Amino acid sequence: MRPLDESLLFETCELNKTAPILVGVSGGPDSVYLWLRLLEMGFTIVVAHFDHGLRPDSAADAAWVGEQAHRLNCRFVLGRAEVGVIAEREGLSLEEAARRMRYRFLFETAQAYACQAVAVGHTADDQVETVLMHLLRGSGLGGLCGMRFRTFLAEYSTTIPLVRPILGEWRKDIERYLEEKGIICCQDVTNRDLRFLRNRVRHRLLPILETYNSQIRRHLWQMAYSLQADYQIIEQEVGAAWQRCLVDEGPNYVGLNRAGFCAEHEGIQARLIRRAAERFTREQRGSDFASIDRVVRFIRMGCPGQIDMEGGVQVVLDGVHIYVLRQGEWPINPLWPLIPPDAVFQIGVPGQLTLGEGWVLEAFLSSPQEMSALGGHDAFTACLDADTVQMPLRLRTRRSGDRFWPYGMEGPMRLSDFLVNVRLPRWVRDRWPLVFSGDTLVWVPGYRIAHPYRVTPSTQKIVVLKFYRST
Repeated sequence: MRPLDESLLFETCELNKTAPILVGVSGGPDSVYLWLRLLEMGFTIVVAHFDHGLRPDSAADAAWVGEQAHRLNCRFVLGRAEVGVIAEREGLSLEEAARRMRYRFLFETAQAYACQAVAVGHTADDQVETVLMHLLRGSGLGGLCGMRFRTFLAEYSTTIPLVRPILGEWRKDIERYLEEKGIICCQDVTNRDLRFLRNRVRHRLLPILETYNSQIRRHLWQMAYSLQADYQIIEQEVGAAWQRCLVDEGPNYVGLNRAGFCAEHEGIQARLIRRAAERFTREQRGSDFASIDRVVRFIRMGCPGQIDMEGGVQVVLDGVHIYVLRQGEWPINPLWPLIPPDAVFQIGVPGQLTLGEGWVLEAFLSSPQEMSALGGHDAFTACLDADTVQMPLRLRTRRSGDRFWPYGMEGPMRLSDFLVNVRLPRWVRDRWPLVFSGDTLVWVPGYRIAHPYRVTPSTQKIVVLKFYRST
């Protein structure tokens, strides 16, 4: 077990005495004990209490915490929300809605008062209950590790850690400490409400398990603590695999290389999907084996398409890439030269068009000798036989019925089929720029020119088209 001492605070929780610590205090024994012990050890404390609005007497708890903060000369900050209303509106359980609102308040307050960390009063008993809850939900190794003494909740802050200094302290010892000091804390009657899973685990399941093993609580705590070290080693391997597979990421998506993903070990594949999904919703931490396995099997099949995960996450496969994203939001890469749907532009030769996101289309004339001297060019540069091109050129997006004769092919085909064949992500096809000579599509930037417009040995002049991003 890890009792609360300076070694745990300074080394494990990485706290110091140069900046305040925000302590979430409900008024119950656990959080009050944490608050008092940190004060005894010389830390500066900001006390934050969040009223969930779930009990008629909740305001009395807030008043009690405020009075104690005043008596102990600590700054006190009060937050409140009608969690029941929010849970119903957003389709969340009361527990999840309460957690989200509470942590949002705690981290916003910590930021406002320049606190080094948010400290909460999770105990060894809470750890045991959490591990059992994860086990009942079919969690993997990460869930069996339970809670950490120090962690980051990225959905709330990437710079302020969440610390749990009394995660190694049992509730019976905490209550004994408070009794000896004559401190009577608030009692939350919802802690006995069996509608909540944690309460059923606490009051029903654990007493039954103790009839099989009287030391079950201690053993479960020790198992979680031991597994955390093993899990850290695995996560290092997952991090290396992540770097190997990651090809693109944005605020609303993560893109992975499918071939690289499929080359990884099966266990690493599942963790990569879980890690990607956790960027967009905390609910994926509770995803069971079947949910993750279903996504991994879908990716291995390799057929373009999409599959939904719980928590509003989608996995989209375009054949080459795996995109994990929020439902209804598509990855838009700034490295793609997109234009508005139905937009039409004209460009002469020579000429230049300035497009969005810093993209520019430039057109100029050259000779075969000049182009030969320049050597190769990238997929966003095209060379066309000038004698075949009708001026001015037009730039627009695709329309129904468009056809294209790709360079090297025997004849024309439907443009839609070509875009599928080259695996252009379907969510950008309506914004992909296309270059036309008259009514004929002569270039799909990034892919191919039209076969009849290719440069041949008899070509005298070349129209050079080049997409580039201005810096």
